[in-house]
Amino acid sequence: MYFVQYIYEVVGDYSVGKELGTVILDKVSNNIEDIIYEVSCKTQRSVVGIKEIQFINN
Repeated sequence: MYFVQYIYEVVGDYSVGKELGTVILDKVSNNIEDIIYEVSCKTQRSVVGIKEIQFINN
């Protein structure tokens, strides 16, 4: 399993900000665009980047 810290956009009334979020994925692709897409689908957020990916050994 992988711990993924991602950056997503938060749209306010007059501005767009960026926040950090975390999600756990069973597997990750070698392609960063695929990871961004998978995190976007799982979290239903507008993900714009990945900050960190960490393998979790259970």
